[in-house]
Amino acid sequence: MKAQYPYRTKNGKKYYYWTYKDVFDKTREESSPTVSGLEEKIKKRQQLLALGVNSPDSTFEDYLYQFLTTVHFLKLKPRSKERYLCTFNKKLKGTPLGQMKMKQLTVDAIQTFYNQLFDVKQSSSQVKDIHKIISPCLRYAYKKGDLLRDFQGMLVIPLDSPEKRQAQIAKNSVKPLTREEHIRFVNGIRGHEYEALFRTAIDTGARQGELFALTWNDINFDTQTIMINKSYSYTKGDTDTYTAQTGPTKCNEIRRNKLPVVLVNILKEHKIKQKRELTEYGVIQTDETLVFSTCIGTHLDASNVYKKLKQVYLDLGINEEGSAYNKNFHDLRHTYATRNFEEGVEPLVISKLLGHADFNTTLKTYIHVLNSLRDATAGLTDSFYDEMDFSENTTPGGNIIPINKSIG
Repeated sequence: MKAQYPYRTKNGKKYYYWTYKDVFDKTREESSPTVSGLEEKIKKRQQLLALGVNSPDSTFEDYLYQFLTTVHFLKLKPRSKERYLCTFNKKLKGTPLGQMKMKQLTVDAIQTFYNQLFDVKQSSSQVKDIHKIISPCLRYAYKKGDLLRDFQGMLVIPLDSPEKRQAQIAKNSVKPLTREEHIRFVNGIRGHEYEALFRTAIDTGARQGELFALTWNDINFDTQTIMINKSYSYTKGDTDTYTAQTGPTKCNEIRRNKLPVVLVNILKEHKIKQKRELTEYGVIQTDETLVFSTCIGTHLDASNVYKKLKQVYLDLGINEEGSAYNKNFHDLRHTYATRNFEEGVEPLVISKLLGHADFNTTLKTYIHVLNSLRDATAGLTDSFYDEMDFSENTTPGGNIIPINKSIG
């Protein structure tokens, strides 16, 4: 006896159908004007489902969201997940490309989407943001068999205008304080409410989130060391509300760095002052108390801290109002690294002090410093030879005679 399937009539013709749930838990169906044709489709669909292959009728936005939340996010931190979801919701969800079926997806459709987004935003960075989540998804879909072709390598990011590129370079460039600015800054923040915070940033190279997460048990005055093992940040969840989180450092690195004596003294004074302020609000200072906190012991707000730092920069003439090359909080970290390079500390050691997971990150970030130090090597070579006496090993014409006659 043949299986019975429901049917609906369209234009006077019967169409038998069968419903099922895809991997997105959405109801889908196969249909055919004949029972045998429908059963053939059901057989193929069940084989695909058993292999975990998604429906070609799934929309691209459904597929991309499933890829992000079940695969890609496994290797990302909360802040990165938040950023990717924000990009997905604001730039792709609900668009014609997002509503396109996976079986209809083409390189031309995505490239057109990129071009239109660029025309509206006039910024290649906006296209790069969406490309960061689309590109790995296309590779994944191809490897999984949900796309017949991996065409993500054919997509092109439109170029910004020369003026736009220059402004972006200025914004993203490393802008450490010069030696003169460094001294002016240190002198200028004496007695400032955030002196201890700013000094710890410029004297240890810790990231802002790492400084905001520091507790007093991370600082050992006896050994004069600081342990950096966590970071604080605000993360936007699925409910579009921001929640505070203390998690691992950016590269999951735990660093125990030596503190300069001058900073040890500043932190000791800061601890005494903080204890007095917390007591006024009925808060007891313990080893678990945040090193840098509000007057009631809670986490500092990054935007408020930067407003104060920005004013310091302006007052000291380090920044200029409206300049694209103005320094920010992170440039205190860059200043720490730059001073170490200038003092001849090995790049690998600096990389470890900064907590970079990849040594190449250090080299790429501070290539400008390395280039300037490279130019100074000629002078060092001259100084080396100035200290030597070649009087017995020179020809009358002044040419140096090789000591090993077999060489040269």
